[in-house]
Amino acid sequence: MYPGAILVASLMPAGWKDLWDRKIVRNWRIASDWPVVAAAIIWRRLLRGPLVIGVTGSVGKTNCTRFLAAILSSLGPTVTNGPGRGNARFGLPRLVLSLRNSTRFAAVEMGVTRPGHMWRSTLTVKPQAAVITAVGRQHTDFVASKEQTAYEKAKILERFGPDGWAALNADDPLVSAMGDGASFEVIRYGTSEGVDVRGEVIPSPWPERFQMDVHADGRTRRIRTQLLGDHWVPSLLGAITAGLRCGATLDQCAEAVQGVEPFMARMQPMRLPSGAVLVRDEWNAAYDCWKVALEWMRNARAKRKIIVMGVIREAPDCPEDPQVWLGKSTAAAADLCLCYAKEGEKIRAAALAAGASPESFEWFRDQKAMAARLREIQREGDLILLRGQWWEHLSKVYFRQFGETDCGLHTCYYPKPCDRCPDLRHRPDSGSGAQLVPPPVPLNSYHDES
Repeated sequence: MYPGAILVASLMPAGWKDLWDRKIVRNWRIASDWPVVAAAIIWRRLLRGPLVIGVTGSVGKTNCTRFLAAILSSLGPTVTNGPGRGNARFGLPRLVLSLRNSTRFAAVEMGVTRPGHMWRSTLTVKPQAAVITAVGRQHTDFVASKEQTAYEKAKILERFGPDGWAALNADDPLVSAMGDGASFEVIRYGTSEGVDVRGEVIPSPWPERFQMDVHADGRTRRIRTQLLGDHWVPSLLGAITAGLRCGATLDQCAEAVQGVEPFMARMQPMRLPSGAVLVRDEWNAAYDCWKVALEWMRNARAKRKIIVMGVIREAPDCPEDPQVWLGKSTAAAADLCLCYAKEGEKIRAAALAAGASPESFEWFRDQKAMAARLREIQREGDLILLRGQWWEHLSKVYFRQFGETDCGLHTCYYPKPCDRCPDLRHRPDSGSGAQLVPPPVPLNSYHDES
């Protein structure tokens, strides 16, 4: 029925029945992409040049991949699935087809939304090495527990030969256990003693940026980044561990990662025309992401702190009702909160019960009105955290601080930030322009201790 799928099935010991049982070709959208998938699978098995390193984890894999690509680029030609290229069904085959024998490294982010995705991705990408950052509660509509998530993530290691290797986060028991009894090389990294590559976090509240001392092979380097928050340890340490395994030095790692800017809409600090700083973090509203963002906001140093937020979702590990937790946590982290969510009344009640004043929490049923209110009240010295879920597209709140947009949708399932949507049609005011806020200290001021 589908020539590409039949061709691939004929090359696999599992055969057609296994493909059908795994529901790989039942969906017409997947089936329609099979010619590209088939070409990628065949092309990957013909390649002899690149070392392909898969990067996965519930959180932190995007920046880990970006850090790793920056490090490997200092060693030779490197390919990675950068912004917009995708980390699953449609993006990975096209990435594989871009590889050449002259490519020395490929740093490939590999995501898992539901059971079976990693099996399919490893079939296409065929990584020889891997970095695994952490296991959390993401995509809870399809994956019931952390243990099941770990089981799916570990499938990236199933096809490794004796020459393969994996850099595993020893601070996460579920990740560290993936290397038990392995027939390939296992390199563990983390913040505790006894690991191969150890990190020591340097507290870096705003306006400072994430930094840590890395200890490896009897040497220490202060590694500075442009990222916000201390929760990037698995991302940075995982990338450095893989970079060292590929032949980079700590000096090369330190120099490479300092040039990696914050990723779009993920703790990305932007200067507003008023002089306030707005930190865009409107892509993932899972409980794990909320926790680290609010902790960072609570410790930040600023004249006034404002949280502009949408929903919280995927919160099975929350110790209480997620909306109640959110209200109490935002009250403790900020001086003022602007909320756009169906459960806004419940969140506001929890914030008031936690000690927030009625004037410090405003609930909006219209996103455009919330954006206008933010533009009205902000002033120089304010630190504003914008938090939400991608389908809410609170990015429009950010863009409306510079002018107007034509898009009036309150909910949109276009799976990209508004920055890339042709329907946004942003019309900035004269003289107003976005500016990434630079780090407050020279990035090359790391130290060397033998």
